[in-house]
Amino acid sequence: MEEHRYKVIFKGEIIPGLDPDTVKQNLAHLYKTGLNQINALFSGKIFVLKENIALDAAQKYMLELEKAGALSEIITMEPQVPHEKPVQTVSPTPPTPPPPPPPPGDINTPTITLETHRKLKPEVIIDDQDDLSGQPGSSPKIQYEPEPEEELEPGPDIPEIPGDEPGITEEPGEDEVKTIFIDGGETPPPPAAHPSDRPFTYRKKERPKIPLFLLVIIIGAAIAASIYILKSTTKKNTQIAPKPAASSPAKETSSPSTGVPTEGEGNQSNVPLLSTDVTESYQDTNGAFSISVPSGYKLTTKAIEDRNETSFYYENTAYLKITVSPLPATWDADKYMKLRLSDIEMNKDPDFPNYSILGSTLANFNGLDGYEITLRFGNRYSHAFGLTSSSEKYFSVVIIAFRKENHDILDRFVREKLTAY
Repeated sequence: MEEHRYKVIFKGEIIPGLDPDTVKQNLAHLYKTGLNQINALFSGKIFVLKENIALDAAQKYMLELEKAGALSEIITMEPQVPHEKPVQTVSPTPPTPPPPPPPPGDINTPTITLETHRKLKPEVIIDDQDDLSGQPGSSPKIQYEPEPEEELEPGPDIPEIPGDEPGITEEPGEDEVKTIFIDGGETPPPPAAHPSDRPFTYRKKERPKIPLFLLVIIIGAAIAASIYILKSTTKKNTQIAPKPAASSPAKETSSPSTGVPTEGEGNQSNVPLLSTDVTESYQDTNGAFSISVPSGYKLTTKAIEDRNETSFYYENTAYLKITVSPLPATWDADKYMKLRLSDIEMNKDPDFPNYSILGSTLANFNGLDGYEITLRFGNRYSHAFGLTSSSEKYFSVVIIAFRKENHDILDRFVREKLTAY
């Protein structure tokens, strides 16, 4: 099967976005020629830059042009059908006597010289049964065939277009296709096939490019999703230890706070039980309240704006905090209980982050009126009181303890021993 041959054509197109002058300079450097020769390629006509080559050579040729910024195409060439060589039969004729010599002195008589075509050379084909003896039946056949043309093969990379040198010719072919002959021969190659006869056109397809702004959006979305997943995992696996609320700098009047129950210390069998055998009475320094609690605590007091905060810490066991502030002008126990329940459910209450509400009700004991809420977070049992006294003071009481027994002990001391003044 005959191998297909290809040719590379150029229509004056360049890669979008490149400067035409830069592309022309690149081509001039590639072909080692002047800009005048290169400008002819951008006249709007079609030029055949290389033909009768294999597909891999054509693709390599096209790639070199693209590196310079020019867009070319590869076209399949139609196979050339060899024409039958004319056969001329020469019959033997009697020898022709030589012409008489010209009369002496007549030197102006023209001499006729027969010259064969320079492209044809005779080839004598003799049948096996015939000879040249001149006998009847012997008829030697003389067949004329074109003299093979020499073609200058290009170098290993890219053929060079000499600039303004003899041997460069341009011939219009079909469809106004101009062929540039680089070999300098006098005989042009066969004309290009008609466009309708071309089996296919090979052209390198440009890769689609993702817009920069879309790439930025995709990267940003991926980063945001990663951060969200990381935060969700951290929030799920990490339990935040409760700590007293502090909205502004406070003056600490005793030792630093220690002993707040933290995650990992809630193993019920390892948490000590608060002792009720020995208790201690505490009198508020501002005269707002007094209370008796189990001994063994560390005390911390803070003054925060118009609030006074007193905390009792039992190391790795329990925590009791009593905050005294002026009574709100629009105090309503049921309304304020619902507001605090909403803050706890939305994780806005600083004392009870991620806690579950077990129950809530209005409360009244020791001359104090208000509400109470029971909560739980893992193995921590908690209580929140919002109470008012006849002296128009508001008491916020918070209990957080490991082991339900410790929670019940502090809850009983608050109900029985807390006295407001």
